[in-house]
Amino acid sequence: MNATLWTEHYRPHHLAEVTGQDTLKAFLQRLVGGGIADSPHLILHGPPGTGKTTLALAFATDMYPTVPQPASTMYLNASDERTMETVRDRIREFLRTHWAGVSRKIVIFDEVETMTEPAQLTLRALMDAPLVPGAPLPLFIFLCNTLSRIVPLVRSRALALFCGHLTSGQIRDLLADIQTREGRSTPLPTPLACLLNRGDMRSFLQRAQAGDDPNAWLPWFQRLMNTPPDRVYMVWEDGLARTPHWILARNVLVFCYSMGIPALVGPAVWNTWLEAVVVGSSGPALIDAWLPVTTALSAAAPKMTPVAPPGA
Repeated sequence: MNATLWTEHYRPHHLAEVTGQDTLKAFLQRLVGGGIADSPHLILHGPPGTGKTTLALAFATDMYPTVPQPASTMYLNASDERTMETVRDRIREFLRTHWAGVSRKIVIFDEVETMTEPAQLTLRALMDAPLVPGAPLPLFIFLCNTLSRIVPLVRSRALALFCGHLTSGQIRDLLADIQTREGRSTPLPTPLACLLNRGDMRSFLQRAQAGDDPNAWLPWFQRLMNTPPDRVYMVWEDGLARTPHWILARNVLVFCYSMGIPALVGPAVWNTWLEAVVVGSSGPALIDAWLPVTTALSAAAPKMTPVAPPGA
């Protein structure tokens, strides 16, 4: 059995090997075909585990297929860098080295939205003027979860591309293939589990390697839907003991919308619960707001087995 992290061991090396993201992948392949000199700076943004880092590294490999990646590409993570001065020094040293066939180097900057605004403005300066006189400006690829947290002066200098989550079928097929290669067998996530985890392929790979069940929350949702109003407090307290209330509220919202619960209970009942979520109510307030939903469900809905919601 492979002892390394599956997220790294099975990371695709070329764009053609990447699963999903077909439109984005085709666009990046066109940039590769046009050459690095004409490629704009890029921002790949989207939820965690949707392939942003994989796409950036595969793009860099395809741009310089005959060159060792460390010679053409530098990967930086904002959370690992102490100061912008350190970042500038590392990029400067990287640009000072030369490798045959590398006409323009690539700098991949991950989690850039975690940087302060002054630090991001320093990045803007790096995009405008070379650190090393006579050297071409590097191609910057910024990776982030939330585009709105990138300052406008950086956003305006790069082409922003969205990475959406993989489909449940793509996630299941990838996991099944990797488990077959590893000689392992753990449950595959249901479409609902994929929705609850926002299609985070990285987290599913980590759980599969650890032998964890990706569908561990589904029995809890079945209890939530089927427990009478006078006992639903116990279900909520169990859920709140497992995860923070704001995460639990978000998961309940995703589940309910995927299963059509708002239409079953009616707008008046549902909006009362929704308002409690929007204002950030704590655990007890969430439970109180949920009681009318449970009462309405008991009268309107059959017993549920949440496995595959419509349209997942």
